[in-house]
Amino acid sequence: MARKDKEIETELEQGRIMYDKTNEERESRLDVLLDRLRQENSVDTLNLCQNLCFHLLTEIKSSYREFCEEQSEQMEVLLLMVGDEVDRYEEGVCKFFSVTKQKPKRCRSGMSKPDADPAVAERTTSRDDVITDGESNDNLTREQMEEVVELVLKTNGGMTYLLTPDDVIDKDNDSDGGEGGDDDDVTNDPAREKPRSTSAAYMEDVTISPEMLRELKKKIRFSFLQHLDTLRTKCLEASQEKVDYKKEELQCELELRFHLHVPRSQRIQKDIRNVREVELIQHTDRIERHCKGVTSSLGVLKTRQNSFVEYENGEIVKFKEVMVEIEEEISKLNMTTRIEKKIEDLDSKVGRFMEMLKIDGKRLKGNIVDKFGTLKQSNKLCIESFRLFADGGNFSPDEVALLRRQVDASVQKVDSFELAFKNEFDSGIDKKCEVIRDLRRQFNERMRYQLADVKFMELMQSWFLSAQVGIKSEVAYNNRMASQLNDDVTLLFDRIDACEYSHVDKEKIDEETLLQFCEEIVHQLKCRSKYLNCRIDDLLESAATIQTIANEEEVKLTTSEGDSSKDQNKVIVVIRNIFKKQTAVGEERAPSSGEVPVRKIYRETETGRKTGSAVRDTKLDARFFPFGNEIPRKKHFIAKISGVLFKALENLYMICDDYYKHKSFRATTRPQHIQENYEASCESVLEKTLKFYDQCQAHYDLSLSDFRSLLERSEYIFQNVPRIWINKMGEKYEENFNQKLDEIEGNFRRTHGLYQQEKKDNETQLEPSLGHPQMHEKFTTLEEKEKTRKERHQKLIAETFQDSRKIINKSSTEFTKMVATSCIELLRKFQLLLCVDDVIIPDTTPEVKFSMDALLKMRCKCGLELEQLRDPNCNATVVDLERGLTKWPGLKIPPEIIKLCKSLKRFQEPIETPNAVKPQQQTIKSRDHVYDHFLQSRVDALERIERKRDERTKTEARWDENWSQSMQNIHHFYN
Repeated sequence: MARKDKEIETELEQGRIMYDKTNEERESRLDVLLDRLRQENSVDTLNLCQNLCFHLLTEIKSSYREFCEEQSEQMEVLLLMVGDEVDRYEEGVCKFFSVTKQKPKRCRSGMSKPDADPAVAERTTSRDDVITDGESNDNLTREQMEEVVELVLKTNGGMTYLLTPDDVIDKDNDSDGGEGGDDDDVTNDPAREKPRSTSAAYMEDVTISPEMLRELKKKIRFSFLQHLDTLRTKCLEASQEKVDYKKEELQCELELRFHLHVPRSQRIQKDIRNVREVELIQHTDRIERHCKGVTSSLGVLKTRQNSFVEYENGEIVKFKEVMVEIEEEISKLNMTTRIEKKIEDLDSKVGRFMEMLKIDGKRLKGNIVDKFGTLKQSNKLCIESFRLFADGGNFSPDEVALLRRQVDASVQKVDSFELAFKNEFDSGIDKKCEVIRDLRRQFNERMRYQLADVKFMELMQSWFLSAQVGIKSEVAYNNRMASQLNDDVTLLFDRIDACEYSHVDKEKIDEETLLQFCEEIVHQLKCRSKYLNCRIDDLLESAATIQTIANEEEVKLTTSEGDSSKDQNKVIVVIRNIFKKQTAVGEERAPSSGEVPVRKIYRETETGRKTGSAVRDTKLDARFFPFGNEIPRKKHFIAKISGVLFKALENLYMICDDYYKHKSFRATTRPQHIQENYEASCESVLEKTLKFYDQCQAHYDLSLSDFRSLLERSEYIFQNVPRIWINKMGEKYEENFNQKLDEIEGNFRRTHGLYQQEKKDNETQLEPSLGHPQMHEKFTTLEEKEKTRKERHQKLIAETFQDSRKIINKSSTEFTKMVATSCIELLRKFQLLLCVDDVIIPDTTPEVKFSMDALLKMRCKCGLELEQLRDPNCNATVVDLERGLTKWPGLKIPPEIIKLCKSLKRFQEPIETPNAVKPQQQTIKSRDHVYDHFLQSRVDALERIERKRDERTKTEARWDENWSQSMQNIHHFYN
């Protein structure tokens, strides 16, 4: 079947190949006609060629249908081939099983039983058929009917098969011995000797009865006959399904070909025939529009030339007006950069304007020349576009000759116009550029003196601005440092709250991180104090240094001569005055209402350094150098400000000197901003510089006041850190301590549970029969077992008590050492903390007013009273301990703990620190509180383990007493 199927597919494929080849030939002929249609020159020839194309399309369409019908007829042969092959297969099966197929007969009982055994169904159906036939023939005996039944087979599908006389199954069974024969007959029969000899070995080895083998062969034969009932139907259905699928596929292919073939005629008419007709019309129209376009372009180019000449004249007039406006603006400006920028802008405008004129002229000339070239190229391209059909174009020779004459006329017009334009356009641009250069030279001569005066003003302003930038940058750094420190202190307050009262919405932080953060803030406070130069200790050191230098200078004065000794003496007097003002901590420096405030200016001492600024060659007095002869080199706020102003003064004096040397006797162009002489200008510079210094001094006083307030606030906030740290440490250690006790108790309970189970087992074995003399050995064994359990239980109670006591004593010594060493470490860490008494009081205390709600918020956030917030310099109400060298009390350790470890005595000695702050005081209080709580927990733990030991001992004693009484009762029961 597969081979036949393959042959049919091969025939179909060959038929398709032949059809495709024929169809390609038709399509090639159609392409030739379409090419001819694209090159026709008239409407009549177009219509004739179009009809030929339509006729060929009709032939192609009919070939599609013929191919589909031919393929369908070839597929019908498949059904006949399948039927023939099924017949051959049935014939081979019947021949193999020696049966003959008969027409099926209807049984009286109706349908056969499909669920019955095949062999039984075979015999029953055959007997019924014979009985049915036997009704018409009454002469057959019973034995004859049995023989007929054995020769007829009927399947469930109704097919009847007759056994031939040479049945292979009966022969095989008869050769094996038959059903009713004996051994003698089989042996003596010469016809059966050969089968007997071939199957004797098989029958001797396999224990299958001949009857069973016969029945098995019948079942196999019946199964094959049952298979033949549905074989034809299934094969024909499968073949018919394949044929139908192939026909449907051919029909779909035919419909697709028709769908693609139908619009081809319309596309030929619209895309080829109509297009060619429109081309013929467009050729004539294109040449007419080309000639009109060339004439129009020449007119536009002439108009552009005239417009450009008018535009140049107007731009020159506008540029003269711009120069006048710029000169008026410069006369009102007082900054060099702006004037130079205006002059540079004017120069650039002049250059750009002349360049613009040249570029515009060049661009216009280039555009127009390009237009001429474009027009020429257009004419050339128009002529070249007349390509004949032989060259791949769509023009005929006669049509090209007529159109070429029209284009040649437009070419002559373009050439004549181009020659006239070049003769007229090149004149005039260079003359206009020369006029603009003369205007620029006249303008520069008028601006020379104004630029010199404004440049001097600009240099002065630039140095003042540089000084302001330096001051503002330093002030910004100061403010940023103060803001960062305030934020850190506020963050410390929030972290203290989060550490003490943990919550899911708060930051998760432990006490170690909190203490580390405190150390960072302490370091920041120290850096802040150095930057403000406000620590009393540092000022005292500076005072001692100044005093030493002053003494050295007094010694030098005795050996100096002339004016130099007088100058040094003045310097020493100034230094001493500064020292007196800086070391007067706590004095009221505000002048009375009738006094004029004296300006305090920071000056560093001259240490003998010989710098360029130390020796001045100037006509100015010493009052013009308020910051000394050397630039301040220290790194605190006031020193940096003084350094900035010192440098600014030096450079400003140099600028003034240079300007007035070159100014000579001419009048200034800016009298409202420039002084008449050198001394007056220096006076103005000095006064403005000192105003800058006064503003910085006021800012310094404000920063110092804020820093003092921050120190008070931070001291109150810091005192919570040692309390939390020591409390957390005590809680963790106490938790660890209780965990160890619970671990010992858990071990006891596990072992105690085993002893309790053993006790219950002994109690269960305690019976009155144990008192019998014959049970004496068992009685003695139980008594010894209980005695052993009792001793181990008592030993367990004692060991548990001793282990717990050891843990308590060991934890007591460890906790004592830990608390004492932690306290000492905290005291040493917080001795670095600055307090408000460690810094100086500012000269002027700014009054800061807050609203009541702001004060309440600050009180809740910082933990200060309202009076403390209003008066930042008043610390009498907030400090309740003496500052300075302090001895803190040692740890009060009970004698019983001292006995455990004698080295703990050293922690009872007082602890000395160079300074006293609130966190240190709170450290001592928290240490004593946590240690007292631990001692109380220790006492409670000792009492608890003693109580448990006594209770367990009493319980065991009661059990022992009851056990002894029970043993005595059992012993005396039979005595």
